[in-house]
Amino acid sequence: MPKTETFRNINIKVPSDLLAKIKIMAIHQNCFTKDLIIDILKKGVKNAIGSESRASQQFKD
Repeated sequence: MPKTETFRNINIKVPSDLLAKIKIMAIHQNCFTKDLIIDILKKGVKNAIGSESRASQQFKD
């Protein structure tokens, strides 16, 4: 199990329509909404790191 940290008192404002879509996806995937949000964040971070690497390579060429 990966190491986790608890963040307290963090409020994130999410557009209602986006949150509704995430809730529906969670129901279809039979998981908790918060778990799906964590998965979405992980994928976003991986994509951001990957695009940073590609951008760095462009400047080196």
